[in-house]
Amino acid sequence: PTVSDRIAQTVVRNIFEKQVEPFFHPDSYAYRAGKSALDAIRTTRQRCWRFNWVLEFDIKGAFGVVERLRNELGVKSGPEAEDKIFKLFETSNNL
Repeated sequence: PTVSDRIAQTVVRNIFEKQVEPFFHPDSYAYRAGKSALDAIRTTRQRCWRFNWVLEFDIKGAFGVVERLRNELGVKSGPEAEDKIFKLFETSNNL
């Protein structure tokens, strides 16, 4: 890209990051300014030494559940869908 393209990309990125950053979970490290894979590893190591238990999680299966719930609720992605799905997770033990 040309210099002017890079300047434009940087301006858009800076504006976009300020708008979406508040929505990220503190433990989200991918593609975030000031966070890296090494930060994620550091946090994981600290927590592994702090707790005496391990969770095994099927992330692929979880996305299937989220997609199924989204279809059942009749909502598309976005804050409304996320709010409804999180409320279902909080109140249900059989998901």
